[in-house]
Amino acid sequence: MGKKGIWFSAFFAAFGLLFAAIGGWFWHSDAQLAGMGERAPGVVTGFASSYSSDGGTTYKPVVRFTTQAGEEREFTSSVGSSPAAYDRGEEVEVIYDPWTPEKAMIDSFTERHLFPLVFGGLGALFAVIGFAMMGWQIKRQRTISWLKMQGTAIDAEFLDCYHDTSFKVNGRSPWRVTAQAVHPATGKLAVFKSEAIWANPAAFLQGKPVRVLIDPKNPKRHYVDLEQILGESALG
Repeated sequence: MGKKGIWFSAFFAAFGLLFAAIGGWFWHSDAQLAGMGERAPGVVTGFASSYSSDGGTTYKPVVRFTTQAGEEREFTSSVGSSPAAYDRGEEVEVIYDPWTPEKAMIDSFTERHLFPLVFGGLGALFAVIGFAMMGWQIKRQRTISWLKMQGTAIDAEFLDCYHDTSFKVNGRSPWRVTAQAVHPATGKLAVFKSEAIWANPAAFLQGKPVRVLIDPKNPKRHYVDLEQILGESALG
């Protein structure tokens, strides 16, 4: 995929880091409230309903509590569920900010840790995948650069050009070219697959040899060179 692949991987990793940062912010905010907040008994007085596009309904508990100063306060939990996780009239433990009592939460594992775990976990996963993809792309580009400078060029027979629908970039799936030739290092017929390309070159390749750059010492390292036919822009 070339530069497009590296940029896509970097975006994926950056998206993961953003999610992880949001998860870290939720965790910090929760830890700060839990550390300096005061606790009070509360009671679930009702539910705030929200509706999804598929017709589902989630219920966020509305909780009333009394501060140590004797002030009655009410808040709506940020975490909803379907069915409701609490019953109307159920007693719960509340943590609230003594300077801003409206800033409060139910003292339960789900209420305190759901958002940090979801955002942090998904963010870390996306970031790891993104950086792994980017590392592989950079390594592949270095291999291609080496093959262009020191690889052995052979002419292979064009076999096929197929649409690789296993992934998409900006809603588009790339094409790949396959060609075959006897590998000079092994003496056996080998099939070579091109990088992801963003134009269908089949009409230009029918009946023509396909240039492949190979590493004579490592039969697995090869590069189907289509730059003279398509140009670098189509190769990404």
